[in-house]
Amino acid sequence: MRTTAAIVRSPKASFEVTGIRLDDLQPDEVLVDVKACGICHMDIEAKAFMPLPIVLGHEGAGVILDVGADVHNIAVGDRVILGYGFCGSCAACQERRPFFCDEGWNLTFGGKRKDGSATAFDKDGNPITAAFFQQSSFAHHAITPARGVIKIPDDVPWHVAAAIPCSFLTGIGTAQNILKVDGEATLMVAGVGAVGIGAIVGAKIMGCSNIVATDIKDNRLAIAQDFGATTVVNVRDCDFGAWRAKNMPRGFSHVVDTTGNAPAFHQSIESLATGGHMAYAILPAPMEEFSFQPFELFTKCASLTAISFGSAAPVELLPKMLEWWSSGEFPVESVVSTFDFRDINDAVDAVTSGAVIKSVLLMD
Repeated sequence: MRTTAAIVRSPKASFEVTGIRLDDLQPDEVLVDVKACGICHMDIEAKAFMPLPIVLGHEGAGVILDVGADVHNIAVGDRVILGYGFCGSCAACQERRPFFCDEGWNLTFGGKRKDGSATAFDKDGNPITAAFFQQSSFAHHAITPARGVIKIPDDVPWHVAAAIPCSFLTGIGTAQNILKVDGEATLMVAGVGAVGIGAIVGAKIMGCSNIVATDIKDNRLAIAQDFGATTVVNVRDCDFGAWRAKNMPRGFSHVVDTTGNAPAFHQSIESLATGGHMAYAILPAPMEEFSFQPFELFTKCASLTAISFGSAAPVELLPKMLEWWSSGEFPVESVVSTFDFRDINDAVDAVTSGAVIKSVLLMD
């Protein structure tokens, strides 16, 4: 079928909204009428290392328009969130741990289906890179495997549904599934974008009552307090090492680094208490290098964990997140700014500049 998508043609180019053609459905796939799609930093960074031209977008939400011949648990008309891609057959997937899927990297960044076929073509019929996170939902319509979609209630607004599938899920999952913070924990969250806010929410729900958020923007720190941070520190305005020595002399039992910034990475390690646990919850650029000396981790008997999707299965965590939203524990709509799909470049600029926590595109 023909549809409209936002395409990037070169690493420094803006998004161009234009017509494309989608492939026919395979037996295990569904076609989604995309109603909204969140913008994550990975949508901005991926164009630097993936084949171009490309259709990005991986936080889609919409209505099922068609289903493949082997799809029986999803029906036309269902309202869904599109989750990340996983093969469904490797040992990790069979153990309900899709975040450790053996094919996860290729299904996320390979730009094609698992069998190597293309899901999208330009106006001349040439294949283009798509299947980003196995969805490419910067488009009015998207093809995705049925195993990755999650049904949602009728009362969930599209801008809420599209805000939560990746960054907030990663932050909440990091706090709850990896760090497993509790009422005795002391948590430092470095960087309070969507992932950091998610970590704060996840920790608060787990009963953590000592959450320190750090950032260089006062507006983000104010939002962090609204979501449950008990203390906020602008690390641009103070000597954080001196602040920590005075206020947290033993260091933090748990640290989440969401910055992707080398000085912040080292500061996070320095902030760990003996026996502490640090989670690195942002995907670094493939060629990015941090100088790293493990001596301090060793002397503290501390651990460092790289995070994939917060070790969270969307089919399990996303419904819980929507329950928390419904009960008022997770007021995600307060940090969502909506943009018309054709204003995608304005939405990207808002995220890149830090002016908003979460940009969401509305397709209608």
